[in-house]
Amino acid sequence: PLSSRKTVHKLGLFYYSFGNYSNRSLLRNIHLAAIATSEIIALYKVTTILQYIVDDIKKLESGHEIMLSNGNTISIYGSIAAIAADNPASCSMGGFKESAAAYSGCRHCMATDFALKASKKYGINRYSPLLELKHFDICGGLVPDIMHDVLEGRIPKKNLDNLDLISEHHSNFMTLYPQQSVTPKMHYMVHMPRLIKCYGPLSQLWTMRFEAKHQYFKKLTQRTLNYINLPKTLSERHQFIQIYYLLSPLPAFEIGPVLSS
Repeated sequence: PLSSRKTVHKLGLFYYSFGNYSNRSLLRNIHLAAIATSEIIALYKVTTILQYIVDDIKKLESGHEIMLSNGNTISIYGSIAAIAADNPASCSMGGFKESAAAYSGCRHCMATDFALKASKKYGINRYSPLLELKHFDICGGLVPDIMHDVLEGRIPKKNLDNLDLISEHHSNFMTLYPQQSVTPKMHYMVHMPRLIKCYGPLSQLWTMRFEAKHQYFKKLTQRTLNYINLPKTLSERHQFIQIYYLLSPLPAFEIGPVLSS
């Protein structure tokens, strides 16, 4: 949402970063893959945009030759390791139901403990192009975002030091409040220990820095004051600044003189 224009000009932005970058948190190392208005995404579905991205990734999985400055050619390979997004966006890209209203509303297991609001059993809405990738698991690769599930979800900052174990907390909750349902975000926390073992610290895969990248586009919109074909304007301006960063790379760290004893 773009501040006062959020009801008219709501955008969907798709970013990517490289796993072998040493400073992935730098905003200049977060690249723009696609941008579209919410109306376009609602009309053509997010899978249409994903198909273009997946087609490029499939070529990269098979190897892509590039020429170095010395004239030699090398083949580079790559794929998607994980997708970081809030729960509605993550489920939408995976082809799952965007709300936890299915009989099995969790994409990581077959749990049925939280509130049911629809008749669909497995919460699968559509085919996802992500299934075409060789090295991406659509259930394990859509990692939970601890920024939305934890920091903005079930754990207020003031209670961080007072929490019991997740499973014990949920068990006690169901015992004390049998008439209440376990909320989806409470259930998602059960999977976090296993996913931490699989992917490492989930703070390396959260959306915090991608949310910070949003601020660049919000400020750019305020400066340009041009809402005609806004995705084109924002994407072009972003690519110009990325070209500048690529052609004149700035050092990530500045090290002063070192005194030897």
